[in-house]
Amino acid sequence: MAFTKIWKTTPSLPHRPEQDEKVGEYMGISSELYDVSPTYGKFLEEEIEFFASYIQDTPTLEIGSGTGRVAMPLLEKGCDLFGIEGSTPMLQRLHQKLDSDQHHRFIYWDAQQIPYPVDAQTFACIIIPFGTFALAHNQVQDSGANQMMHEFYRILQPQGRLFIDDFRITTLNKNEVEQYSNIWEIMHDHPKYGKVKEERMYRYTVEKNRLFEQQMIQQRTNRYTRVADQTVLEEYELQYPVCDPSDFPILGADAGFEYLQGHRVQFYEKPTMVHHFRKPV
Repeated sequence: MAFTKIWKTTPSLPHRPEQDEKVGEYMGISSELYDVSPTYGKFLEEEIEFFASYIQDTPTLEIGSGTGRVAMPLLEKGCDLFGIEGSTPMLQRLHQKLDSDQHHRFIYWDAQQIPYPVDAQTFACIIIPFGTFALAHNQVQDSGANQMMHEFYRILQPQGRLFIDDFRITTLNKNEVEQYSNIWEIMHDHPKYGKVKEERMYRYTVEKNRLFEQQMIQQRTNRYTRVADQTVLEEYELQYPVCDPSDFPILGADAGFEYLQGHRVQFYEKPTMVHHFRKPV
């Protein structure tokens, strides 16, 4: 695919520590594990076919391109894909996989840094793969501001499509949030540290915001420990909103979108929901 001038800023890889802190999920150990861990880097051909069937050869933006888990196979299918990524090490790994004449497609940009460096009505499609939408709201004080959805509306063409893949397929009981608190553990083989145990400790609160009387907030501690000597290699905190399936039509309507449907899919170990929006003419 030939070079397309699309960004209003020069694509680059600046290092912004204050931005990187917000993207803690994929800055250190997890960014180093992403391509070698079957848990992190997993994808099924059905997921790629799903997005490709809507994108085809139209200009498309991916939010949170990471190391190219979805982007690389979509490019190989001929999709006209661009992306933003807020983690420096993740984007560096993606650029290493790309031919140099394709680097311009994926830039360092935080999803909450509004406006994006593109003109209005630039894209025919926007895709947000598994979990990225929630993580993009990490440490955002007013999770109900919904500014990302409004920005998506601005940069989409009339009749443009927006797809948000979220792991919730059922409504959570916000009156008993303590029942969802848990600890999740998984073992990884790190290329430098050997066996590494990842622990995710979840707890929940409920808040009111502009759009929702009850918005569940997930607070999560991530810890990576080297198994050989029990050294804690990395630990950080995340906090972001958790949306029920019924929340997404509300988010879309607030920004002007028409909600088409929720596609129940099984791209991962458990079913997830791809929320499908359209910008009216």
